[in-house]
Amino acid sequence: MPQKKTTTISTKVSKKPLTPLAWGSVMSQENSAEDKRTRAMATMVAKIYGVPPMGVTILADSPYLNKEGRLFLLNELTKQNPPNKIETEYLSLSTSPTVPAICKKRITFKNGMFVEGIGEAHPNNVKLSAVKNMLNMMAETRALNRTIWEAVAAKVWQRVEKNLIKQNLNTEQTATVIAAGKTSAEEMDQPSDDIKELTLYQKARKIIDSDNRDLKTLERWREMLEISDLYNDAERKELLQIVDRQINSRLG
Repeated sequence: MPQKKTTTISTKVSKKPLTPLAWGSVMSQENSAEDKRTRAMATMVAKIYGVPPMGVTILADSPYLNKEGRLFLLNELTKQNPPNKIETEYLSLSTSPTVPAICKKRITFKNGMFVEGIGEAHPNNVKLSAVKNMLNMMAETRALNRTIWEAVAAKVWQRVEKNLIKQNLNTEQTATVIAAGKTSAEEMDQPSDDIKELTLYQKARKIIDSDNRDLKTLERWREMLEISDLYNDAERKELLQIVDRQINSRLG
């Protein structure tokens, strides 16, 4: 059965100036010209998006908003209709380092409206050794990031557009700033498309085609497959056919 839990939001903001961190480890303290430019760009990204420095992660010399930055934006941009509940549901729990995890998040706001997002984590799209054995955690983080972005993206892009006008950035710098919000830091551990399509497809098929999946889990799998970008059209069609066959067999 899918497992659910409910949490509340708590956002803490430090008053001290913080150095941007690489997710999972402290960023190099080198003082090369390139390193200084990277740090300056990360600071610029934090300023344009309106988040604390700790809300920006530097990966491969490029800045990205991380989970803390997105939680900060969620708290700041929804004050008139704040979230009062975050629900977590695992569509598929990882039981070993080779079994993928799929998590669904729902954020419900004070007025009853809600947004949802799904996150996936697999050994091939989690490259950091520190979290390779914590696929459930990574799937939950990615689901949360995507759900938050569904809630605040429109307001964030309005802010970014307004703040970009105030800055004298060239085309490359502007593209870096925009890319920092489009993809979260925790999403950057992604494999090449051919690895995703081969490995995740085979794993998904094996999981779905097993006989121990209950009806509700299969329905959640169908929901996830319809919106996931981890599979090509042919793979998605075949996986959906397997899900439908399993559902029909249980309905008798």
